[in-house]
This record gives sequence, structure tokens and C-alpha cells, in this order.
Amino acid sequence: MRLARVGIENVVGALEGGVLSWQRAGLPLEEIPQISVMDLHREITERPGEVQVVDVRNAGEWQAGHLRAAMHKPADR
Repeated sequence: MRLARVGIENVVGALEGGVLSWQRAGLPLEEIPQISVMDLHREITERPGEVQVVDVRNAGEWQAGHLRAAMHKPADR
């Protein structure tokens, strides 16, 4: 249900026990830290051409407003 809300509707499986069971099995995990809008602005300004923003929202959200330099790659595709 939650995946369908973001456009992912063809789910073929799930991890029993979720990420916690993956971690308990000793399998590798990684994370991507979140940054504030102000930190993103600073990164884009101070490092032009080095930072790539990928916008994964749907087409309607993208059309309502987005960063000029962002790459649009909807999560449902």
C-alpha cells in the first residue's frame, strides 16, 4: 500500500522481518544522510558542476516546481 502511494505498484516480493532481519543476518547496510535545503543550496553554490540533484517525484509534482539543474527520474520508473 505504501509503495503504491509513490507509484510502485508491481511488487514481486518482500523481505520477511524487514531491514532488521537483514541486519541481524550480518548482511551489509548503507545509508544516505539527509541534508537541509540550506546545506544543499550551499553545496550547489560552492561546488558548481560537482553536485547532481535527482528528483524522484512524479510528473505533476515536478511540474509544480523543481530545481533548475535537477535531473528528473520518477521513482515509479
